[in-house]
Amino acid sequence: MKKRLLFVLAIIVALTLIAAAPVSACNKHGRHRHQPPSGDQVMVLNNNPDPKGIPDPGRYGCEKISWFGTIVIDGKTFGMALYSDPGFVGDPGEYAEDWKIFTGKFKTKDGVLKRCKPGRVLMAGYAKGSVDFGDFAPEVGPVPPFPFASEGTVDYAARHFKQWDGYAVHQKGLIGPGVSVAGLENVFGFHGTFETYLPKS
Repeated sequence: MKKRLLFVLAIIVALTLIAAAPVSACNKHGRHRHQPPSGDQVMVLNNNPDPKGIPDPGRYGCEKISWFGTIVIDGKTFGMALYSDPGFVGDPGEYAEDWKIFTGKFKTKDGVLKRCKPGRVLMAGYAKGSVDFGDFAPEVGPVPPFPFASEGTVDYAARHFKQWDGYAVHQKGLIGPGVSVAGLENVFGFHGTFETYLPKS
């Protein structure tokens, strides 16, 4: 009788552990701990959005930043910035840039960025992509939104992102007016998605 009772208890414990395993493998947001980070981006163009106008780098300050805003990963908001590669030469619509995700968030006051580096860098990398301008003609004026997409790599990762160092990155979204972030309202920018994944060997 005692042996049968111990056997039944052993089965119950085993079933309990099996049932609990999927829950313990996920974080409080229901996302698997070992799933590469991804998130939604809201970014502002730190330049003159009118191609007929005079180039205006750093219109919100911090001239090295070409785009800035936020990315939400696992329900937490981080600051993110893109930095155009001045040495890149490509066809019209093509671009290359460095990207960085920070511990803090970008904020503006009276239309000027408070800080160019809002905290420490959590992830950083490089990407190349293109914007589809379609039949856009400068003399007619912009007809956004314009879709874009890029592919790149994670070249640096720290803290809880450290295990994703060396992973590939994909970004895509739509560029146009009506973006609000970092204390700016209804300005030119983009809404996009950022994904990391294991590169194919």
